[in-house]
Amino acid sequence: MSFLRKVFSSKVLPSWTILLIDIFLLVASVLIAFLLRFSFEVLDNLSPLMVRTVLLALVCNVVFFYVFRTYSNVLRLSSFSDVMHIFVSLTIGYGIAIITSMVFQYAAGFEIASFTTLMIAYVVSFLLMATLRMTIKMINDTFNEDRKDAYNTFVYGTKEAGVNIAKAIRMNKENKFHL
Repeated sequence: MSFLRKVFSSKVLPSWTILLIDIFLLVASVLIAFLLRFSFEVLDNLSPLMVRTVLLALVCNVVFFYVFRTYSNVLRLSSFSDVMHIFVSLTIGYGIAIITSMVFQYAAGFEIASFTTLMIAYVVSFLLMATLRMTIKMINDTFNEDRKDAYNTFVYGTKEAGVNIAKAIRMNKENKFHL
């Protein structure tokens, strides 16, 4: 328990840790997509296709994880804007993977990945990654809001101003407010 408290008190998880977790979730989502699409019986015959699909999804998505920095400042800045970055990154990454697969399919007659498998993997990836971010944020808030001397506070405002004030209060190490 003290290890978790120490990790979550730093306000920021290391970027490489989140990137590795995202890569693991991406691979897991492709494998789940294969299981949902083709069932357990035919997976033996599909292993080369599965490996190609995993590699294509990894290459296309890791590039956009880097472009959108979906793995940085996860504890300190996690919010719905982070989930939006994940959504855009995965949409572009899987879109390019689908286009690449279709080009190879029609130009060379070689199937890199199945369209339906990539679509299922896209949905599963987004759900897993968004759930991870929200879970990490809830755990972080739980570990950092257990002060007895904190004042209950309500920030009234919408859009950027209210969100920025709430983030500034939460990021302050000497925070005496419970939002």
